[in-house]
Amino acid sequence: MIDIVYIGNGDYAMAIRVSAESALRRAACPHDIRIHVVTDDPFFPEIGYDIRRWKGLKGEAWHGTELVWSRIDFAELFPECDWVVSCDGDTLWRTDPADLWALRDERLLLQASRDVTAADGGTFEHYSWWERNGLYMPVEKCYCCGLMLLNLKRMRDECFSGTCRQFIADHPNPPMREQTVLSYVARDASAALPPEWGVFSFWHTDVEYPKLVHYVQDLPWKRDKVNRLMSDIVLEWWRECDRIGLTDRFIGYRGCRSALDYFWRRIVYVLMKPFASMIDRISWLRPHFRNARGLRK
Repeated sequence: MIDIVYIGNGDYAMAIRVSAESALRRAACPHDIRIHVVTDDPFFPEIGYDIRRWKGLKGEAWHGTELVWSRIDFAELFPECDWVVSCDGDTLWRTDPADLWALRDERLLLQASRDVTAADGGTFEHYSWWERNGLYMPVEKCYCCGLMLLNLKRMRDECFSGTCRQFIADHPNPPMREQTVLSYVARDASAALPPEWGVFSFWHTDVEYPKLVHYVQDLPWKRDKVNRLMSDIVLEWWRECDRIGLTDRFIGYRGCRSALDYFWRRIVYVLMKPFASMIDRISWLRPHFRNARGLRK
């Protein structure tokens, strides 16, 4: 049995549905997959989670829901599971989840996609938090919690959640909340997943065929900024919505304010795509035309 765990409230309800459906649709044996949702919202009947214990504990660079802290408690929340896949709702599966499940390494506590922002030459201010707290954190051990394989059995055996809580007590307000904590506490028993797993949709990569796309900072249902273009990979997410009949549940025209807003974003993307290699070389321009390259198959 493959256990996939999502975290979310009503704001992410439809997105989680899209991601979960994409996993089941691509699975050779969908009956072998169990979907769990950790939530504090009555929209979901699955697993409630008391987030009051984390109220007031903020991260310097992250302002999401306190629900993300539940990842620290997964070993206790899912006592029947030896392993789980922890997955953000803003993701799209493009291959069978069993391919990821096959990568489990019993020697490790955690396997996760790389946080590509950490490898961007140290330009992100929140990574100075490690130095200010007298901690050393190798860039290659900075993970993204958007996709993780978690060895819950070993976490229970080693009282992993207790170690995480002690780390938070000693170093309050970590910049990326549970992502910082999990990456550091598990650093000696962790490994990065192959680069095709957890590819950021807006980040230019050399991955030939992404197996799971993460729409971090590029939510397909929120085309509300000038640089949020209608890229090929964003349209792939909307096609998944069409397949399961959820398109009309989102406000606007495919995430845009109107059909006209949609078309200019698509036209700009199509015009910019041939110049993707040039855009990649211009650091100040690249973020404003994210997705210009798209994702190759």
